[in-house]
Amino acid sequence: MSSDPLIRAESLTTAFTVGRSFMKRAVLRAVDEVSLDIRANEVLALVGESGSGKTTFGRSLLRLVEPTAGAIWYDGRDITHLPGDEMRALRRQMQIVFQDPFASLDPRMSVGEIVGEGLRIHGMGAASVRAQRVANVLEQVGLGADHARRYPHALSGGQRQRVGIARALAVEPRFIVADEPVSSLDVSIQAQIVQLLVELRRRLGLTMLFITHNLGVVRILSDRVAVMYLGRLVEIAPTATLFERPAHPYTRSLLASIPLPDPKARRPLAALRGELPSGLNPPSGCVFRTRCPHAIEACASARPELRALGPGHQAACSRPEITALPFQGFA
Repeated sequence: MSSDPLIRAESLTTAFTVGRSFMKRAVLRAVDEVSLDIRANEVLALVGESGSGKTTFGRSLLRLVEPTAGAIWYDGRDITHLPGDEMRALRRQMQIVFQDPFASLDPRMSVGEIVGEGLRIHGMGAASVRAQRVANVLEQVGLGADHARRYPHALSGGQRQRVGIARALAVEPRFIVADEPVSSLDVSIQAQIVQLLVELRRRLGLTMLFITHNLGVVRILSDRVAVMYLGRLVEIAPTATLFERPAHPYTRSLLASIPLPDPKARRPLAALRGELPSGLNPPSGCVFRTRCPHAIEACASARPELRALGPGHQAACSRPEITALPFQGFA
């Protein structure tokens, strides 16, 4: 894995203006000044609850959603305001795997047409060359060449997600955003898809942003983990460090929410409490303070910035003494 970033976000903000009652308008900052590097050949997991801004951040990196402020750098090039034709050419290197494998596949197109669409759009070879590439990439994701003649409705959920992965891989990208790619699948199928991604990453040297709310799969696939809450990053760490020495109270609560296979096991930590606040009216200061068991009055006055805790480990908490507490794991 290279130490150089392939893609970098600098103070990236993505906001939406939404309508409210009595014709008033409000601003939702789905991504709020996020700075994050993703190194070449790295899998970075982005975790957090639904509504934390993970998907918006991933789509903003690809400019499928246009950011409001900040900058995006890809392979040393500022692509924040790249014109449409140049951005379209760059999309061959930057692909996405969507969460819902059924909704993201056109039911009127065969699997071969779906997987080969990017090849056709980018003019990658003659029809016979594209057909061979489709057959090859279907084999890479564990499907046979005969699947090219089938349609999405004739496939299982796991097979459809393999088609979605094949579609992303067909144009030989360097960077993939995998947006909750296993959340809609059965547990047994989830394991198969995660193992497929592990193998593809090893074989193809992919760089990946793996978006998920399931910390159980993060440990298997990712090199580093970034934790997001209400549009802001609250912790970044190497995967092993995050599971062994989580620092931010939100990260610890997420870990405490992971189901345990042993019914006799007991947790020394309380799982996450309360509901995610509205992004239209986020708490002042630390956005996690309304759910944090360690919050004090001072947490409402200033926004905490990410602070270095160790090699590659940062957390954004107003109380350094809390992040220094030892993590007891599960009893």
